[in-house]
Amino acid sequence: MSIVGWKCVDCGTLSPGKVVECDACGGEVRPHNTRTGAWVSESQIESLVAEEARRVRAEEEKKWKEEEEKERIRKENNRKLIEYAKRVEAKRMKWKKPPSTPSISSYVPPASPTPVPPSPPLPPPTPAPRDLAIARFLGFILFVVVVFVGLINGLTKGTKSPVPHLTATEMAQRMVVAAKTPSYDGEFEEIRNKLVGLNAGKNQLDPETKKNGEKQNRLGEKAMKKRQYYKAWEHFSSAVAQDPDSERYCRNLAMSWVKREDLKKAEEWYLMALINAPDSLDTWREFGRLKIRMYDQEGAIGCFMAMGRISKSESTFVRIIKVKGLTEKERITIEEAIQELKRRGIFIS
Repeated sequence: MSIVGWKCVDCGTLSPGKVVECDACGGEVRPHNTRTGAWVSESQIESLVAEEARRVRAEEEKKWKEEEEKERIRKENNRKLIEYAKRVEAKRMKWKKPPSTPSISSYVPPASPTPVPPSPPLPPPTPAPRDLAIARFLGFILFVVVVFVGLINGLTKGTKSPVPHLTATEMAQRMVVAAKTPSYDGEFEEIRNKLVGLNAGKNQLDPETKKNGEKQNRLGEKAMKKRQYYKAWEHFSSAVAQDPDSERYCRNLAMSWVKREDLKKAEEWYLMALINAPDSLDTWREFGRLKIRMYDQEGAIGCFMAMGRISKSESTFVRIIKVKGLTEKERITIEEAIQELKRRGIFIS
């Protein structure tokens, strides 16, 4: 739209261009500023047009710079996430035992000679009565030793670590199964202690990086409240790039994936949050609710039972689990988990 327009002074009728008089009433037609509505003289038209062109050009340059800055930030966040994924993969490989390659012997047995028919065996000599008694005694001693060794092996087998060489993600997934299987009680505690020990030696962030991560996380939480889920995902991704070891940032990123209907991505980031903090009751609760949405009833019960095993208190469990917006299916699954925890003696009725 042009900055200069022509309008009748008397009736206000707009004219497509400069004319001598108004077609409607015959009044005088004068130029005016279409943005402010003020009357202008014909000598000011050229300067107004030039000023408007400069203003439009400045707005376009500003918009272009803003888009360029957004693209730069997006590329930087992607780069940090890729670096973080590489670090996590390297951490996983530390926990994974490399497969052993069986060595192939280069020994070639010599060609066997032509077999000679054996001569008929001689009948065994009849043992003396004393030799027979000694042989029986030695056989009895050997039997006792074999039974004793078998008992020792059976006892040591029960104390053997039930956790094979797993990656950190596989251990977090295994905890869901171990939480609800009675025979794996020792496995649940061992995986939990391994993950806690894995997080004990992490380096502290510098204050500036920590501050930037908290800022991005707050912006993401505000966007979630406004239901701006893509914007929230961008902020949470930036927060994780600043502090990849934060359980809260990983959990919030997983929740943003849930809102974007990508449940597999959400599951990956819930597992990452559990790796960073295996005792987080909030993460176990949200992970269990995700399992219900993924139609994994057994997995959901395992997550809720893990909450009970960690809290060891029904009152604490109920306080954390009862959040707003629970569906009927979630309530039924939670009740099943509570009954199982009571049956196993973790919660005392």
